[in-house]
Amino acid sequence: MGDQSQQILDRMQRRASNCVSVSADKFKLRLDYTEASIPRLEHALGEIHKHIGSTADQNKETIVNLSNGFGAYIGETLRRKHGGQWRDKLPSSPPELEGLEVNGVVFSPTVCVFFRLTKGAQHNVEDFYQRAEAAIAKTRTPEAPGQAKQTSADDPHGEMARFASKAIAEAKERFGIDLDCTEASLDQLDQVLLELHKLLTDQVPESKKLSADEKFFLKTTAAARYIDYLKQVFCRALGAEEWTINTPGTNPAIVGLVIGGKPIGVELRGEVISIPQIIVNCMNDPQNWSAKNYYFDAKRTHQVDTALDNAASFDDQMSVCAQEAVTIARDRYGVTLDFSEASVKQLETLLAGMHGGLPKLGDPARPSDQWITSIAVTLGAYLGEILRRNLGGTWLKQNPTAPGSLPVLNVHGNILTPCRKVLKRILEGSGENVAYFYQVACQIIREQKPQTKS
Repeated sequence: MGDQSQQILDRMQRRASNCVSVSADKFKLRLDYTEASIPRLEHALGEIHKHIGSTADQNKETIVNLSNGFGAYIGETLRRKHGGQWRDKLPSSPPELEGLEVNGVVFSPTVCVFFRLTKGAQHNVEDFYQRAEAAIAKTRTPEAPGQAKQTSADDPHGEMARFASKAIAEAKERFGIDLDCTEASLDQLDQVLLELHKLLTDQVPESKKLSADEKFFLKTTAAARYIDYLKQVFCRALGAEEWTINTPGTNPAIVGLVIGGKPIGVELRGEVISIPQIIVNCMNDPQNWSAKNYYFDAKRTHQVDTALDNAASFDDQMSVCAQEAVTIARDRYGVTLDFSEASVKQLETLLAGMHGGLPKLGDPARPSDQWITSIAVTLGAYLGEILRRNLGGTWLKQNPTAPGSLPVLNVHGNILTPCRKVLKRILEGSGENVAYFYQVACQIIREQKPQTKS
């Protein structure tokens, strides 16, 4: 080891040691360079963020010092277990924040802590630590021929499988619930997350046996395990693959799943919900969140994307969107759409409810304009497909006389705008009644070109 490398190592070890001492004295926090200490550290950082996060600019020097100390401790915990070498300042990092290189992969625990203190829980250090472990595991030398493998052909993600196995064992031991990484087990997964919610919110007698710190540790470890359990279901049932971006100088690494090269994520009311988010949401509020519903939403999204990619024409793509409207109406709103002319009134009822429940502009609960437009195109495709089935016509990606507009339907030279009409119905209310729009469109076109019936 060169003199400069030794100096950096000495500096980081000194910072980590000071961090252990200061944490014990000032924060009553026991740090012992074990993985079990990381959730305790995350909790302490969360409390510090509450006090100084809103005034980060005024406390920048303090935050950098804390980041150097706690980051050095996290890095030393990894280095003592896996080896590695500390590097000097990373590109694009806050000043004086170093990184750790293990088997050619660079991590930045100091940057993670810096963002945890300034920006909050989205930069969770326990999640960083687990992802670092997973990334390091992937860099290890492959087993020699004949050596027993740690993973199997249908379970290629060793680190993910390890956490999923712990989830299965915990569900059985703590709640007597069997999990087997299949789609059919998702009802049981939701039940486990409900039981965890009851335990963490003192709704069952067993809660009295747990201290606040024990509950915090239980929640963080359970989240990690059931996140990877749900990932295993995706991998086994849909052929999903783990996807990681680890850029030197940035942290935490972005880790997720992809199907066919597309990241898995479900868009709900304009926000893309990831697998980690859904598990945490289910533990916090199981009445309004469901891992099973999330999974099947993601599966359906993948199926719709595949169908759109394979569609031979724009007409076929809009037909796919119309079928998706039937599914959304049924699953999210309890409305049955069957492509009959009578169902246009059902669509009008659905849209009336959407308009009535739409939060006002400026309300944080209001979905994004992009989401509102997207759902309007989907439901507008359904309205347009009924028109097309009864009147004929061809879908155009936009109105030729209004570039940038929504898809339109050309029926015998008449340009109809069902997607725009649905959007206006959602935003403006009953004056944009889609049942009346359908009735008038049919009347005008049938008068121009009377239908011939055999």
